[in-house]
Amino acid sequence: MGNFGPCFGLGSSKKEKLLPKDVPEQKTDVASKVVSVSVDNEDTEEFDEFKRTISQAFWAFSGYSKFKKTNIYLRQNEISKFLEICNITEPSEEVIFHEMDSEIVDNQISYSEFVNYFCDPNTNPGCYSLQKYMEQQTNFQILREALRILEVCNSLLDESSNAPHANTGTPNNNKSEFTGRITYKQFQKFADELLHLDPGQTEELWYQIDADDSGDIRIDELFDWLKTQLLKGQIEKDETTGALTLNQQQS
Repeated sequence: MGNFGPCFGLGSSKKEKLLPKDVPEQKTDVASKVVSVSVDNEDTEEFDEFKRTISQAFWAFSGYSKFKKTNIYLRQNEISKFLEICNITEPSEEVIFHEMDSEIVDNQISYSEFVNYFCDPNTNPGCYSLQKYMEQQTNFQILREALRILEVCNSLLDESSNAPHANTGTPNNNKSEFTGRITYKQFQKFADELLHLDPGQTEELWYQIDADDSGDIRIDELFDWLKTQLLKGQIEKDETTGALTLNQQQS
């Protein structure tokens, strides 16, 4: 493939190569901790960025399920996928889901319920400890990059598209910054304007990421593709900022 580096470069030039052995991460029972840790002024900017990521994740994962007619709430399978990616395994997914479902107990998670669970100590006294744990996870940094790409693609075009050999339609999500999916037309514009790929390279990369040939790219597919590049040694991590950069030497 072509040079994708300019799309993925986010930070300084001080980089640490991530090898496959760095990917496995300890899975810790952090969601169940009830330890309230105050946020210093110097940590406010970092916390605000974390909250932004959590906000983005709500919209991305609420559009994750096929044929879902609205993206104003999260289902349990969508919460489960988010927890899996973030390496949060204890307490169980069911317990965490029911703890989130606190404002109106209706077996679905609203935007405020999701964000407050991770960002509001009045809702979850252990949220600051949870943030620190998540920030240390390579998976979480990969998810951040996937969300950034999703944001860029969703901002390019609103209309759906005719993806090659698509076998399903795109859900009719409510308008938001994120739909949880990237259409082929959005991806074409992204690949042309930001990656500078020709049509053949664009289609090849599309097939690599759209693993189930559904005709759109979901947040989990984008995450999986980025993690695969990490395993292949084609992604580098900035040791200071945690930013991920695709190795420009790939072909």
